[in-house]
Amino acid sequence: ACAAMMVPIAVSVIDLVVRSRNGKGMRESGGIPQDLVPERNFAISLLLAVAYAASIGGIATLIGTPPNGIASRFITQTYGVEVTFLDWMAFGLPFTVVFLPLAWLILTRVLFPVSFGEVAGGREMIATEYAKLGPLGPGEKVTLAVFAGAAFFWIFGALLRDVGVAGMRPFKGLTDSGVAMLAALALFLLP
Repeated sequence: ACAAMMVPIAVSVIDLVVRSRNGKGMRESGGIPQDLVPERNFAISLLLAVAYAASIGGIATLIGTPPNGIASRFITQTYGVEVTFLDWMAFGLPFTVVFLPLAWLILTRVLFPVSFGEVAGGREMIATEYAKLGPLGPGEKVTLAVFAGAAFFWIFGALLRDVGVAGMRPFKGLTDSGVAMLAALALFLLP
């Protein structure tokens, strides 16, 4: 889903690069002209980077991709070892931190070398689009708060389950799927 949302953004950036080098966008040019080799390499690198970043980044957290949850459940059922959100991040985050820059390096320096620097008008386009967003609205603030709460309970849920208050353990039954359901319910109940 993240990759699918990023592709139109990547295509807009590619169009900006082609327009800044060619004077015409991809639609007017019928794609990227054959003589624009660095721009073609940039386009290929950027589109592949979207796909690779989604895969590499998905490994970082337990909820990053469905296979992570399947692997966690398999480990729990087969070996009786619970893989918590924090346990998964201890494994997945270092992998992502190493392989994301490595993928960028391989794409832009080895396979499809990009020989130009800053894109003319790129910073202005980003600043303009960012300004169009405006400040966070009430719904966006609620969504951000619910997501931050869910992330907090996913990351620190294993630690919270062991916390005792007055001889009781109030978070003992807290599970990752329970946190997800509570977050979804909160999004429906909060305005």
